[in-house]
Formats: sequence, structure tokens, C-alpha cells
Amino acid sequence: MELDIPMLLASYNDLKFQSSSFTVGMQMDGTPEDKWPHRCIACGACSAICPQQIDIPEVLKEFADMLDKAPSWAELCKEREAAAERLRAQNS
Repeated sequence: MELDIPMLLASYNDLKFQSSSFTVGMQMDGTPEDKWPHRCIACGACSAICPQQIDIPEVLKEFADMLDKAPSWAELCKEREAAAERLRAQNS
């Protein structure tokens, strides 16, 4: 599937361990959908050659599930703008 596994694993780690959904959302929105973790076919070829012996298909499945539950970059921008509007209204 020619997925950028190092980038996907780094984004997975950011989302899982640093809760930085904001930056991960931006990165994934800039990634073509055919390169998202959802496109993994779980063939295991990547795991067979992984020097860290990571179960990459399982990690990509978990990452895909996390992305499905996370707000999109566009939603986060709308939420930030709404919060800024409320703050401006309070300060007026």
C-alpha cells in the first residue's frame, strides 16, 4: 500500500502519548487519504521486517480507530474561533 509507516507511527505516538490531536489532525489532513492508516491491508509484510518487532498492522488499526474518534482539524478550528468569540463578547 506504500504507506509512510515511520510517519504514521510517529503520529500515532504523538496522539496516544502526548494527546496532541491538534497537530496530528493538521498532519493527517495534509496526508492523502490513500496514505492514511485506514488503508493498511494487514498483510504483515512490514511487521516481518520491522527491526523493533512492532505489530504494525495492529498499531495502524488502533491509530485508525483513534483518528475516527478525534475531531477533525476543521472542527478544532471552528471550536477555537467560537471560544475566541465568546471571550471577545465577555470582554466587551
